[in-house]
Amino acid sequence: MRVAVISDIHGNLPALDAVLADLARDPPEAVWCAGDFVGYGPWPDACVQRIATADIPSIAGNYDEKTLAFPRKKEKWAAKKDPRKYRAFEHAYENLSPESRAYLAALPKTLRETVAGHRLLMVHAAPDSEKDGLHPLTSPLRLRAIAGAAGADVILTGHTHWPMVRRSAGALFVNAGSTGRPGDGDTRAAYAVLTLREAAPPEAEIRRAAYPVERVVEALASAGLPPEFATLYRTGRAAL
Repeated sequence: MRVAVISDIHGNLPALDAVLADLARDPPEAVWCAGDFVGYGPWPDACVQRIATADIPSIAGNYDEKTLAFPRKKEKWAAKKDPRKYRAFEHAYENLSPESRAYLAALPKTLRETVAGHRLLMVHAAPDSEKDGLHPLTSPLRLRAIAGAAGADVILTGHTHWPMVRRSAGALFVNAGSTGRPGDGDTRAAYAVLTLREAAPPEAEIRRAAYPVERVVEALASAGLPPEFATLYRTGRAAL
C-alpha cells in the first residue's frame, strides 16, 4: 500500500493542484495532509476546500491555529509581530469562509493509523514539540529519543519546509517538505510517498511537482500581500 503525504500548503493553490495532478497520474491508496493549509499564499479558502472536498485525512498546523486565533490576538500581534507575518494571518483569516474556518477548527493535532502492519503517526512539527520541527540536521540523539517514545514505526511531519527521510532506532522519519512554500532551495512543490508492505521495512521517497510560480507572485500583488513574499516562492527559501 502507498500513502502520499502533503504538508504546508500555505494558501498556494497552483502548487496544491500540481501535486494533486501528479498523484492522479499514479494514484496511491491514500493521501494525508500534515497541516498548515493557510498563511502567505493568496488562496487560503480554495486550498482548504480542495482538501476538505477530497475527504483527505488531515491535521492542524500552527499557521492554521494562529489564523483562527487572529481576531483574539490581532491587537497584541500588531504591537509585537513582524508586520509581514501579521499581514499573512490577517489575509488568511479574512479570506476564509465560515465553512473553512469550521473545518480547520475541527482538525485534530495528530493522526494514528496502522497500515500493512506498520504503526503510523502524523504530527505537524514533531511528536515532542509543537514548535521545533524535524529536518535533515536534527540530531540523531533527538531522533532516537522520539523513536523510543512515539509508539510508531513511521513518524510523518511537516512544519520545517525541509524534506527528510531518515531512520533511527527502528523508526522511519519522513518530513514531507512543503507543498506550497518550499524552504530547501527547490522551488517545486514537495510531497512524500510511503510504500508499506507486510513483513517488510517501510520505505519513503520525496517527490516534486513544478507549478507556475509567477502566477502566485502576480496573485500576491493583486491581494495586497507584502512584496517580500514573492521572494519565498521565487527562491524556494524561507526568508522570513
